[in-house]
Amino acid sequence: MFRKNIKTNWWEDIFDQKYLDTYIDINTPTSTDREIRFLEKNFNLVGAVNILDLACGYGRHSIPLAKLGYKVTGIDYSDYFLNLAKDSAKKEKVIINFKKENMIDFDTTEQFDAIINMFTSFGYFDNMSDNKKVLSNVYQSLKKGGIFILDFNNIFKTVTRVGNDGKITKNGIIENEYMEDLSNGLNVKTENIIDLVTQTWEIKRTWQDSSNKNQTYAAKFRLFTPYEIKMLLIDTGFIVLDYFGDFDNSFFDFKSPRFIILVKK
Repeated sequence: MFRKNIKTNWWEDIFDQKYLDTYIDINTPTSTDREIRFLEKNFNLVGAVNILDLACGYGRHSIPLAKLGYKVTGIDYSDYFLNLAKDSAKKEKVIINFKKENMIDFDTTEQFDAIINMFTSFGYFDNMSDNKKVLSNVYQSLKKGGIFILDFNNIFKTVTRVGNDGKITKNGIIENEYMEDLSNGLNVKTENIIDLVTQTWEIKRTWQDSSNKNQTYAAKFRLFTPYEIKMLLIDTGFIVLDYFGDFDNSFFDFKSPRFIILVKK
């Protein structure tokens, strides 16, 4: 298994077409519609109009929200994703302010009714103070009473899934690997390494593209227990409103696919 070969700022160049190709069966139009319905229901709590999509990617949530009439700003670091998002917004005839910025130090001069951070786009930084800075920036960017929705992998579900299909090595390291045939014809090998002590999750995917050229990418991020996320948000100044285990508003439990926390300023 691979290890220790993922650069610190891996997120600077991973988010391109290779990433999209391997997530084609996960981030589907059906899943996006479900997530948008969840967001809109919770935006109604505060009558949100002005929305910030933090780590907006290629506009998967920004564009549907704009089509529903929300004023949307999207922040991401990937030029490739931002260009896709701008092209899609133009095609869908919606106006969205897409900006390239780092989550650590994005511009907080404008304040929003609601901020979303979707699909485990938190915990990218090795230094915990940087992850805390993200939450501080979110807090500063919200209007008083505004809400923040943080969507994250359920650490319990993730560790169980990887552990059941893999092996536990010394010092609390869980490893597994598997092959998967995707709907676009790719045969992708995924390798997972979870360090139970540091709560870090490393993922590497490799495959051959249509021209038989080898492709690969790797990512590493911090997994958080629900309690850790809750305390990070409370320490930042947020008030916790609710938890969910998925986008159907289900209760959070050990087997939930997601941990979604809703807080307000």
